[in-house]
Amino acid sequence: MFLEERTFQLAIHDIFMSQWDPSHVRGVPGRSGQYDPYESITREMLRAGSNRPDMVMYLSCIESDRMGLGPLGWARRRQVRKVAKNLLNVAVPSERRAYPSR
Repeated sequence: MFLEERTFQLAIHDIFMSQWDPSHVRGVPGRSGQYDPYESITREMLRAGSNRPDMVMYLSCIESDRMGLGPLGWARRRQVRKVAKNLLNVAVPSERRAYPSR
């Protein structure tokens, strides 16, 4: 695996654990891989050039539907929008980028 790819993966993992973390697993031993399946899909979405509304919808659906946390309140929606913005600022490894960054 190229260092650039690993840096990409770690940046997304860090955002998921430090900024998103709807299950509150940050710092819980043995739970650092809790969001791995979602991180993988997020990486593919970023490579494909997804925009902020797409990312917000994806994260919101994970929380409300997959995790069963119900509808997001105003404060949580605001946080999800911030997380989506930060995810879109992660540099996609150039050799894997499908479309130019937005």
